[in-house]
Amino acid sequence: MQENTDKIKAEYKELKKSKTSIIKSIVSRAYKVYDTKGTDKEGMISDILVAKYGSKKVKAAFNESIETNEIALVEALNVQQRMKLKQSMRRNKAKIAMGRKRAARKLASPEKLQKRAEKAARTAMVKKILKDKDKSDLSYAARKGIEDRLSKKKGQIKTMAKKLLKTVRIKDREKLQKNKPGAK
Repeated sequence: MQENTDKIKAEYKELKKSKTSIIKSIVSRAYKVYDTKGTDKEGMISDILVAKYGSKKVKAAFNESIETNEIALVEALNVQQRMKLKQSMRRNKAKIAMGRKRAARKLASPEKLQKRAEKAARTAMVKKILKDKDKSDLSYAARKGIEDRLSKKKGQIKTMAKKLLKTVRIKDREKLQKNKPGAK
C-alpha cells in the first residue's frame, strides 16, 4: 500500500510540472467524454489519477477527499460550474431518484446528519438575508453574492447547525418510521 502511495504522489508531482495542454490530452485519452472548459489543472490531474488508480487509493495517498464530480457545499459556484451542475443533475435524475428511495429506508449516519444540519442552517441564513424573496428567482450573480456572504459566516452556520442537529435527527427517525414497509 505504501508503494502505491509513493507512486501516486510521484506521478502527481510529475503531472504538476507538465503543461496544461499535455494534461488535457492525457485526460481526453483517459475519459471518452470530458469537458476541460470548467476544470482547472489540479482538477484534471486528480481525475487522471482517479482514472488510473481508483478513487480510494488516491484519497488514501493524499489523506483527503478528492471529489471529481461533486462540488463542496462551502464553495461558491461560478456561472459555468452552476450550468454544468444543472446539466449533470438533469442527466442523472433517474439515478438520483433511485438513490433517494434507497436512502429513505435507512437511518442516516452521524456525518450525513451533520451535513443536513449544516445545510438547514445555511438555508435558514439565506432566508434571513433574502427576507421574503425566493433564492430561485435571483440571477446567478446574485446567488454567488449570497454564497460569498455565507462563506464569511461559517462560525455562525456551525453554531446554528449544532443547535439544529437534534431536530434533524428526530426528522430522520420519523422519516424512517413513515417509510417502513407496512406502516401507513
